[in-house]
Amino acid sequence: MPKAKSASADNKDRPMKNFLEKQMMIRTLFLFVLWFISLPASATYLAPNADFQPTDVLKIQLHALKNNDYPVKDFGIAQTYRFAHPDNRSVTGPFSRFKKMIYGENYKVLLNHKSHFFTLINKTPSNAIFKVIIVSRVGGTHNFIWNISKFSATGSLKNCWLTVSVSKPLTNKNSI
Repeated sequence: MPKAKSASADNKDRPMKNFLEKQMMIRTLFLFVLWFISLPASATYLAPNADFQPTDVLKIQLHALKNNDYPVKDFGIAQTYRFAHPDNRSVTGPFSRFKKMIYGENYKVLLNHKSHFFTLINKTPSNAIFKVIIVSRVGGTHNFIWNISKFSATGSLKNCWLTVSVSKPLTNKNSI
């Protein structure tokens, strides 16, 4: 039969037990703090601004789509939608429909793409047209025509450059 511990033996083990419990609490707290600080920063969207030029708008949208799920899922699509011209929104619909369109066959290559390049094709005081080349993560390149116009109506978007349209892609599997 095992010997029963005396009360004095329990008292001798108690400081070690307290020490180990404190160590475990400190480790748990430390891991929690590490986890908490590793969470992404809150999603802060850039808003259309009359100081942004057409190239700035294009860069904002392409960077957002390239990093679509950072800092939160579909952040890139939401950021891109913020710079959609009202005429564009009248065709693509509310955000839920715009998001569905981006995930669709024609535009999903924009999401989390490997890299992109663009060239200004034509610019007037109120319109800029770019050729955009997307290098997808699964291979191949996809060419788009990106049309950005200055909003001329009154309101908070007055004089802001916004995307009016993006063409369907032309795919070049063997280039780049």
